[in-house]
Amino acid sequence: MSTCADGDMPTPATVRQGHAHDARPLRAFDRRTLWVAAALFAVLMALSPLYGFHRDELYFLDCGRRLQASYVDQPVLTPLLARISLSLFGVSLPGLRPWPALAGVATVIVAAVTAREVGGGRRAQLLAAVGTATMPTLLAVDHLMGRCGPREARGPLEPDGRALRRRYPGVPRRR
Repeated sequence: MSTCADGDMPTPATVRQGHAHDARPLRAFDRRTLWVAAALFAVLMALSPLYGFHRDELYFLDCGRRLQASYVDQPVLTPLLARISLSLFGVSLPGLRPWPALAGVATVIVAAVTAREVGGGRRAQLLAAVGTATMPTLLAVDHLMGRCGPREARGPLEPDGRALRRRYPGVPRRR
């Protein structure tokens, strides 16, 4: 990142497109996106008790009863969240499913903030939030308690797992 003419470093909030000379302030955050996120949470929680446990959710509850420092098939966060749900609500669907619903809320807010970061106004932020909240994938995935393993976490940046193979040379290439 280049410096300004007077030698001060520009702040990320004022720099746009990586050039300090083209610095423009970010647009205001549209608070209506929070209403979209709250509506998504309400819909996911209203639908959560309508059908039973998924087999993975039962497994997470069992892992939550016997917490360990690590698991072979999943990160420790999922059983820890299941343990918190067990402690607070017992064995119940509405008690287990706020975590994925909150992940959906965070996804909607991140979409709106991303639209803001690339210069979108209030309408663009709201459109990004509504579009994200109504994605069938988000509605299906953030309705059930699930895990986030290495395959899911590496995301679109490295689809073939190069970072994993660099860190763990014995990891075979996925075909």
